[in-house]
Amino acid sequence: MGILGFQLIESIAGAAGFILGLTYVLGGLIVNLHLSRYGVTEYQVVRVKYLVVGLIYVVNVLGAYTLALIIGAVLLIAGQVVQQGWLIVALLAGLSLLVLGVKPVAWRTQWAKKFFESWPFWVGMGAIAASFPFLVLIRQSLVRTSDFYSDLLMGEGLVVGLLVVIGQVYFYARYPYTQAVFDPIGTGMPVVVQLAGNEKDMAHLQSIGVPVLKADVTDKVLLLDETDTHYIVGIPDEQAIQAIKVSKSIVQVIRYLGYKL
Repeated sequence: MGILGFQLIESIAGAAGFILGLTYVLGGLIVNLHLSRYGVTEYQVVRVKYLVVGLIYVVNVLGAYTLALIIGAVLLIAGQVVQQGWLIVALLAGLSLLVLGVKPVAWRTQWAKKFFESWPFWVGMGAIAASFPFLVLIRQSLVRTSDFYSDLLMGEGLVVGLLVVIGQVYFYARYPYTQAVFDPIGTGMPVVVQLAGNEKDMAHLQSIGVPVLKADVTDKVLLLDETDTHYIVGIPDEQAIQAIKVSKSIVQVIRYLGYKL
């Protein structure tokens, strides 16, 4: 194998490593943004779940970006007025994802809640917002000019691109990540469980609000996540879900009951 062959392999390996690392970081952000809703963060250097969550996120976001690429290609033949008008639409779409992802809204109807917190809404708004940066990328790769309008587009595309990436991550962590759109693997859906251990340890859990069915068995609680050393358990009440870290060393048996309390 010649020098060019080794350079090609090194380039492919470097690109693959970068993509894998980026996927891992995205997965870690999504998991911890989700847990931060309960006041919990669990940043660990090595955690397979981050990679799984990141891979599923990337697969989902590629669908949105495919639609964005198509829209951007169509906008390429439009005039400058239409392109600048679409900039406003893209900004609003990106802002909608960021605002809804950062702070939940008390919707007046169940229909509005299902629609604005859904995976299709995330894909649609992401595609609309990302279409403007794709328009800029396609135009610059074809035209390769350095006039005022080209520089303006590049600046606008950068701003919208950053907005859509941040907005998509925040929105995904709050809503699609907690829903089983296709399969519960790689999502943050709370699992209903019961924990069993010795009476003394279960009494300690009961003293801080964990409902107990028997002296050595808890009632149904929500398993939000787990680390190497702890289960992160959620105790639902009328207002919110309170998170509690339970050491795995005191849990002798855990019973998994599904995804509905």
